[in-house]
Amino acid sequence: MADFPDNGSDYRYERKYVVAKLTVPEVESLIKTHPACFYEIFHARVVSNIYLDSFGLKSYSDRVNGASSSTKVRIRWYENLFGYIAKPVLELKIKRGPLGRKESFPLRGFLLDNDLKFDVVKDVLLNSNMPDALKSCLSGMEFSIMNSFKRKYFQSADRKFRLTVDSDIKYYELQNNCNLFLNIVSEPGITVVEIKYGRKDDDCAIEITNFLPFRMSRNSKYVNALEKLNLWC
Repeated sequence: MADFPDNGSDYRYERKYVVAKLTVPEVESLIKTHPACFYEIFHARVVSNIYLDSFGLKSYSDRVNGASSSTKVRIRWYENLFGYIAKPVLELKIKRGPLGRKESFPLRGFLLDNDLKFDVVKDVLLNSNMPDALKSCLSGMEFSIMNSFKRKYFQSADRKFRLTVDSDIKYYELQNNCNLFLNIVSEPGITVVEIKYGRKDDDCAIEITNFLPFRMSRNSKYVNALEKLNLWC
C-alpha cells in the first residue's frame, strides 16, 4: 500500500488517558473543577467510525510496533449508527511522533444495514471529491472494524486546550461481503480522556496535565477493537 499524501503542517499534541476507576460524572467533575476552567463547548453526541486497512493490517502493525509515523483511515459520522448515513466524512488520522493531525473529505451518503458490503463503500470513495492520489491509496484497502462511542467536548478558558471525554465504547466486526453485526464487544466502565493543544502551547501543557489525576496512555480504540474482537492475527 502506498503512503498517503501528507501536505499539512497543522499538527498538534494529543495526550490520552484511560480511566477505569471513576464514573463518567466523576471524570467530568474533575475536569470542570480544573484550574484552567474547562467548560463544555458542544452538545454530547455519538461518534461512529468505519476503519479501513490494508490486507496485512499495516495501520494496526504501525501502531503496535511503535512506528514514529502512521496513518489511520476511517469514515466518520455522528448520531445514528445504523440507517442512512447522510454526511459521512473520510478522515486521515496522521501521526508523526507525539504530534497528530486530521485531513477530512466529505463523502456521499450511503445506507448502513445488514446488506452493507465493501463494494458499496468503495463506490462512495471513488465517486466522492478527493485527490486522485488519495483514491489510488484507498484502492488497496478493505473493511477492518467499526466502532461507536459517546463524546463530550470541553475547552479551557483561554481556548488553548481542548478536551474530549469518550464513554460507552463499542466495537463491531466488519466483513467485506456480508454483515450481520453479531460480533460486538463493549468497554464497560472505561472512559477515555484526550487533551489536544497546539505546538506553541507545549511549554505550558505541564500545568494543565499535572492537575489531571489520570495516567497517560498510548490507547488506540482501533487497536483495542482488533484485539478484543480477535481480528488482529
